[in-house]
Amino acid sequence: MGRETAEGGTLYSKKVRVNAKLAFEDGIVETVVNGVCESHKPYTKGDFIVIGSRGGRYAMSSVDFAARYDLIHPTRSADSELADEGFQLFLPIGKIWGHQLTEADISEHFPLDQFVGRWGGICNVRAGDIIALPSPAADEIYAIPQNLFDQTYQECTATTDDTEKQYALGIHDKRRRTKRSQSARILGSQEF
Repeated sequence: MGRETAEGGTLYSKKVRVNAKLAFEDGIVETVVNGVCESHKPYTKGDFIVIGSRGGRYAMSSVDFAARYDLIHPTRSADSELADEGFQLFLPIGKIWGHQLTEADISEHFPLDQFVGRWGGICNVRAGDIIALPSPAADEIYAIPQNLFDQTYQECTATTDDTEKQYALGIHDKRRRTKRSQSARILGSQEF
């Protein structure tokens, strides 16, 4: 079982890479999903254009993108047309708090079966969808259909988190040991 928040949300990490590209000039991105335009959003030079799990394009600020994806190790997009447009595959590093909506949640919190997202688009919700907030910021809310969520997210477990911590600590300890060993060599060559 994953770690639960007091509100009942579970911590998840994205398990699939996303196609994205850096915007080199200002523009407007139109998010079209299943033939329906969900939003028009202006973006500025330096933002990222991301292709979502349902194929729609959306804009994300470079700050938000850097908090959620590894900027250092992108790979060429597997889709040659997207690669020709400048898209690359980025590994997700961010986490979300997720909660599966019930009929009662919809009735209480979303009586019109929708809400307006931070980007200005209408988000439709139904029972079974996952309502998500980025962790730890929780500065926006969005809905993910259950079938899409299952394909793209995995629950964070103590094992996953411990492995990440051990990896980070291992790198940190290795650097510290290297610096100590270099310092010992330098100090060892000096006479007191």
